[in-house]
Order: sequence, then C-alpha cells, then structure tokens
Amino acid sequence: MLASQLSNVLSKAEKMLINPSYLRPRHTLYLLLIATIIGVLLGTAIAFFSPDIVIVALIILLAVVLVLKNPVLGILSLIALTSTVLDSVSNPGISLGFGHIYLTDIILFTMFCLIGWELLTHLEAKFVRTSYDVPLLVFVGVTFISAMVAISRGHITFKGVLGPMRDIFNLLIFFAVTNLIKNRKQLRLLQRSIIAFACVVSVVMVAQYFLGTTLPFLPGRVETLSTEGTRFYSVTRIIPPGYSITFIAFVTVASIWFFDKEQSSNILLTIPLALTGIGVLLTFKRHFWGALVIIFAIMVLISNRKELQRILLRGLSTTAIMLVGLFFIMNYTGSFGPKLVSSSADRMFSLLRSDTYNDPNSSLRWRDFENQYARIQIRSHPFIGIGLGANYRPWVPDKDWSGYDGRGYIHSGFYWLLLRTGGIGFLAMMGIVIGSIIRGFKYWREVPNGAYLIGFTLGIIGMLIGNWVEPLISEWYWTALTATMLGANELTIRFANNKA
Repeated sequence: MLASQLSNVLSKAEKMLINPSYLRPRHTLYLLLIATIIGVLLGTAIAFFSPDIVIVALIILLAVVLVLKNPVLGILSLIALTSTVLDSVSNPGISLGFGHIYLTDIILFTMFCLIGWELLTHLEAKFVRTSYDVPLLVFVGVTFISAMVAISRGHITFKGVLGPMRDIFNLLIFFAVTNLIKNRKQLRLLQRSIIAFACVVSVVMVAQYFLGTTLPFLPGRVETLSTEGTRFYSVTRIIPPGYSITFIAFVTVASIWFFDKEQSSNILLTIPLALTGIGVLLTFKRHFWGALVIIFAIMVLISNRKELQRILLRGLSTTAIMLVGLFFIMNYTGSFGPKLVSSSADRMFSLLRSDTYNDPNSSLRWRDFENQYARIQIRSHPFIGIGLGANYRPWVPDKDWSGYDGRGYIHSGFYWLLLRTGGIGFLAMMGIVIGSIIRGFKYWREVPNGAYLIGFTLGIIGMLIGNWVEPLISEWYWTALTATMLGANELTIRFANNKA
C-alpha cells in the first residue's frame, strides 16, 4: 500500500516536471507580476521624463534583452547600426551632459558584462584567448592614452574625441565574438547574416540609383559621378554606410562559389553574388575595383586543378552573360545604360592612365600635401602619435574652404595609424591584420566551411589595399565589421581544432 502511494506521488512529481500545464497558474501569476512592475515603471518614467527619453530607454532595454537571449543578435545589431543602411541618427542615445551614450555603446557594454557574468557564474568557463588579444588591447590602449594626452594639451576637446574613440572601441567586439559564440550553428548564423545584410544594402542602393540625386534617401554620399574632373550627369555614385559590408560579402560569396564543394553548385548563390557585385559597382570606388583584380588573381594562385577549372568555367560563363547583358543595356535602355557603362569603363581604366598618378590635380595626387604635413607630425610624435581628432596641419586655402575643413582628416589609412597612434599603435594593428591573413591562408583548407575563412581573409586584404587611399582601418563603417571577421575566422579555426 505504501509502495503504491509512493509510486503515485513520484508519478505526479514527474508529470509536474514534464508537463508545463501543472505550472501554468504560478507561471501566469509570475508574468502578471512582471507586467505590473514594468507598467508601473513605464508610467512613472512617462510622468517624470520626456517621451523621447522613455522611447530610447525602451529601445536600449530591448537591445539588452536580445543580447542576453542570444549574443549573436547583439553582434549583428552592432553591425546593423554601423555597416548597413542606417546612419548615426538611427543610433539612439541619451545626453549625459559631457557627451552621449548610444545604443551601440550599450550593446558593447552588455556583451562585456555577459562575458564577465559567465566567468563568474560558470566554474568551467574560461576566457578564450587568441594571438590577437594583446595586440588589440595595446592598440586600443595606446589610442586612448594618445587621445587623453591631446586633450590635456588642449589640442582637442573631450567631446571632440568621443566620436573617433567610439569608432575604435567598436574593435573590442572581437572579444564578444570569440567568447560568446559557442558553436558552429551560431557562427554560421553570424556569417550568413553578414551576407544577408549586404544583399539588403545592395537592393536599397539599386533603388536609390534609379531615383538619382534628386531624391536622396540613403545615408552617406549620393552624388553625381565625377572622375578626374569629368562629370557624368545622370550617373549616380552611392556610398552608404554599408558599402563596407557589400564588398566583404561579394568577396566571400565568390569564395563560396569557387571553393566550397557542397555549396558551389547551388544556383541560388548567384543571387547574393549579383546583388553584392552591383553594390560594389555603384560605389564607383576604384581602389575596391583594383583590389578585386588582385583578389581574383590570388584565388587563381591558391586553387587546385578542379577549383581552377571551376573558376575558369564560371568566369567564362559570367563573361558571356555580362556581354549579353551589355548588348541589351547598350541598345535597349536609351541613354541610361550607355552612360552607366561608359562612366564605369572610364573610371576603371583611369587606374591605367599615367595622368592619374602624375597629374598634381588628380584626386590621387591632390592628397600628397596631407602626407607631407603628416610626416612632420609623425617625426615629432613617433611613439603614440598626436591623438584622435587633433588637427595635424594648418588651414590651406587651396585645399580647405567654408564647406570643408580637412585639418584633422587624412586619406591614407597607414598615415592615419602612424599619425594618431604612433609607431606602437601602427605595429600592433599591422600585426593583427597580417597575422590574420597568414592564419587564413594556412588553415582555410583544413577547416569546415573554409570558404568563409578564405573569403573573410581576402576581404581583409581588400580592406588593407583600400587603406592606401582611405582610413578604412579606423572608420565607423569598418571597425566593428573588421573585428567581427577577425573573430569569426579565429572561431572557425578553433572549432575545427576542438571538434566543436
């Protein structure tokens, strides 16, 4: 009898653990209690604060909940806010008097809190170390110290340095990627979402191109194309915040198309390949186009026989399709198509013209004076540089005007590193980038989904090439994305070694 009663009790206990319906009343009361507390807090906030602050606070709260639920969502949120079609206005913030705290800051801070929480509450948790941790911390630390020194010397205000410093702090998302992503499923979500973001950016760019410069709705630069003094009217150049992600995604999808045995035959890959390719085209950035020539040459060099056959066959097929499309564009689109084709060809072949490199008035040589002034400052501040945002040159009447004050801006990313962070910061960042490229080439054939690893690696090479004429290594549109790629590549290698 006692055994029978004990069996019934255990059976009921088992049902309570397995069947949530036994817990529904308590669960409902719990939810009602939470909803009541949130309602009271929301009502109090509306009574004492402006609606704008309440809305921003709710957005931040939602972001924190998403980050805690799935860290990948937090990483993707940061990329969405910095490297897609959103501008700084879309990054809500609250004024603190001395500056603003923005949603991107909250996301980054929440991720570091989550890392700390896991280390404190999970005995088996360990901080994931990589070979880039120390150089990255050195780079960010030197940049911060240099900025504080510039402030103390009166070269720039505290508010003036907050924006550039925020761009650099976004590099720290690397630690969130390496420590909070735990398995291949999360990593694949991150990699594929980057490509999906790029496709969205490209679609919006195409829509903006058809609307032209008369109805600019896309953040960034929407302007009439001009190449070495020649303006191409009705041809629109579009450089949104997400131009960075379209380039990276195009290189990555091309790598998958050429090198991934399982996915290379998927005809659907041509959709993101075409979309991101169009996105790269509409930026009319010559250094990207030139970088793609070098990247595809590298792809040929690292290919085995089967991959080389695939590259050549698909290259010929793509060329044939492009020729058919070119014939259609030139003959059946009125003046719209021929102008786009001729302007693109003129801009591409300007890379082969001697005037581009010899004419002092060309857009490339126009910037030489920046490097001359920068070298003076670099010699005077060789170790930690002059600090973020500080002016490094005087007002130059022929170069500056009422609508443009370039005394604090330099086009060369390499000079930017030496100027702003000195030799210490330059060596630290170059060590990270070059190390990642070496490891990418070393391991891409040994890991699952190696096409993503080599794609991101080649994308970093493209970024490094573009750094000659634009400070991509420090720009808002690039820092979080670059750090995410570095972290994703390290995870790809680590998961393969650990059989995760």
